[in-house]
Amino acid sequence: MTATVSQPRVQLGPRGYQSNQVLLYRSILSMLDKADRWDAYLAAWETIWAQTRQCLNLRGEALRDGGPRLAPFVRRGDGGFGVPPLPYSALPQKTIAVHVLSSQLRRKTLIE
Repeated sequence: MTATVSQPRVQLGPRGYQSNQVLLYRSILSMLDKADRWDAYLAAWETIWAQTRQCLNLRGEALRDGGPRLAPFVRRGDGGFGVPPLPYSALPQKTIAVHVLSSQLRRKTLIE
């Protein structure tokens, strides 16, 4: 039996495939970070940012708590990324979709 490229995707299902892909991205960045390969880390970060639209669902309060740091990573209704920070008295949405790299921003900023 010949395995195809799409076979693991079918076996894992969409959620399993996405979570493994996110784990792979984080592992690559972690390995480059631990090896002190800063230029490669930044290049990989930018490539992942440009080529993936995968998001994690967070509570809406995260946008209020994360503020300007998180706002560029929130998916808009049109599929793009970046929303303005919430005004002081505004109620956040129940859940927001946030790009998977949002959790890596602090490390990227330190490396830069």
